[in-house]
Amino acid sequence: MLDGTCQECPVGFWDDNCSRVCQYPNFGINCLQTCQCIKRLCDNIRGCPDNITTNNPHSRKNSSVVNGQMTVTTFKTSLETMAEKKEIKSKKKSGSNKNTVFLAITAVLALIVIIIASLEVFIGRKQRIGERYVVESHNL
Repeated sequence: MLDGTCQECPVGFWDDNCSRVCQYPNFGINCLQTCQCIKRLCDNIRGCPDNITTNNPHSRKNSSVVNGQMTVTTFKTSLETMAEKKEIKSKKKSGSNKNTVFLAITAVLALIVIIIASLEVFIGRKQRIGERYVVESHNL
């Protein structure tokens, strides 16, 4: 939370107001990556120096070959994957909202038709019962 709005913390920091530095052995965005070097060498933002490996258990590795010689490796964090899934779900929900509104309107209209039909039957029955008990007066 920065300036009263929810925002992602800067790389290497975490907590509600992004005031806490990632604790060893964690580093990076939301402190999700893990250093594989000693505490003294692990940086809260970049992790271990380039000649020492780091580990991100929350990532999915994607590799591709460039010019047939060099392999470029990128990582997609679980947070990025979750954000993509939420975006897909929200797109699906917007379509289902239209269906929900349509069904609700149809149900309300059907209920109104049933109420009107019931009233007509009730009023018609009352009139027929009233006609049976009309007694004509006869003069003697």
